[in-house]
Amino acid sequence: MATVTLFPDKPQETQTVTYDYSFNSRYDYHRARLSLDSQGNYEVRVDGVENSTYEASAKRSPNYKAGMSYLANQMLTALSTNDAAYRDIYKNTVHLAIGSYKELEMADTAKKSDADIEAEADNKVKKADLASIVLKKFNKATFSGKAPSKGEVEASLREEADHKFFSVWKNRSAEKNQFVDENEEAVLKDRQEKYKELKSYFDKIQDTLGATTNAAYLKEYNEKRKNAVDDYNNRRKAFIDDLKNRRDVAVGYLTGPKDYVDDGIKDLKNKSHLPLKVKLTTKYVQKESLLNVEATIPSVIPVPEIKASVLSSGRISIKSKLQREKNQDIVLCQLGIAYYLCGFLFNISANIKTIRFSLLASDNGDGYYWVQFPRDQFFTLDFSSIDPLLTLDHYPHVIKYGKISLELINASDFKAKINDALLIAGQASSSNQTVLSLTDAAHILDAMPNAVDLKKAVDDAKTKGQSVVVADKKYENILKEL
Repeated sequence: MATVTLFPDKPQETQTVTYDYSFNSRYDYHRARLSLDSQGNYEVRVDGVENSTYEASAKRSPNYKAGMSYLANQMLTALSTNDAAYRDIYKNTVHLAIGSYKELEMADTAKKSDADIEAEADNKVKKADLASIVLKKFNKATFSGKAPSKGEVEASLREEADHKFFSVWKNRSAEKNQFVDENEEAVLKDRQEKYKELKSYFDKIQDTLGATTNAAYLKEYNEKRKNAVDDYNNRRKAFIDDLKNRRDVAVGYLTGPKDYVDDGIKDLKNKSHLPLKVKLTTKYVQKESLLNVEATIPSVIPVPEIKASVLSSGRISIKSKLQREKNQDIVLCQLGIAYYLCGFLFNISANIKTIRFSLLASDNGDGYYWVQFPRDQFFTLDFSSIDPLLTLDHYPHVIKYGKISLELINASDFKAKINDALLIAGQASSSNQTVLSLTDAAHILDAMPNAVDLKKAVDDAKTKGQSVVVADKKYENILKEL
């Protein structure tokens, strides 16, 4: 059993609508605001002032008449919307959200195994593009230094000797040559060692930099590959999770497990929009594809009290509704609840083939009506054009309609009449049985006291509190002859 309370979602009542326009008086430019309240009263304010001396000028403006007509239609629309919230509930019945094509698609989804889903993921989820991820490499710089040569050393020493042995008085060429010869080998060796040392230091720096940079490149490369693989795995998992979830939903929708249906019923509080509080108590029988629903509503339904029309002058006329008009609105509201809620309930699961709906006035079980809707026939209805009362005649139902309203049926009689309706509905397709009232059955027994089968049927009916009996088809003909 599932219970949920649907709290009212009333349309916001429009109290006042306004229309702004401008006009010129003899001496100045003005702004006017024309307003219309829900009682049909118009008011003009000029430059924000009530009863302004320029009011007459404001009313002579062609914009005034246009504003009156505009506001009249705005208020008429607002009041009509309030009326529709009660009168047209049945027109808002959702159609089968999941039609035959979709149900076939869901049936295919429900059949998918985990292996099927895995294979579909492998086929449809784009693989990680690892080929586009390239490992970068550090390019070592080439040492730009030039190795020292004997000629360069000799030239350097000779320049040094020229300075060291300079003389304007004496030719010191022998001393210079000796200096060069004595130092050339040592200087060349020293410069060569320093060159090698510098080149070795440069190469070590490049090696260190290369190792660090390549390590960073490798880390970046591995991270990009990991991110690509992780992204693929996440997308693949999301695809699989989504498909498994859709499979679970499809299985739930098609087979209608009790918990699944109960959760769907409780979720109605987030989907329905009714102008009054409704308490739903449901009993779902999965094996029978049957949902029993009791909807309890307040004893007083606050339908709108006024009605409106636009006169040929463009002004609005607002009057109090007659009692019969309010009663008609109430009846349409009461009847509309069944269609509106059953639309949602059938959409919970394809396994819900039949809904037995009772509208109750209070927790004591007094009822306004009961109806049994078959799924297939329900969704053939054009809810925008049906007569909600006459449509009930096409289905097993219990209702007591007075002159202007639905009359309450006390709880015990209500249950008995429902039992009778179910009994009649259950035998409607039988070719060899008929349904008789207890009065007609008693009349036959008076004439045929030995009709044991009929007497037993009468006794069973009385025990069960039924007012009708199921009997052999022959008694229908016998009744006609009596």
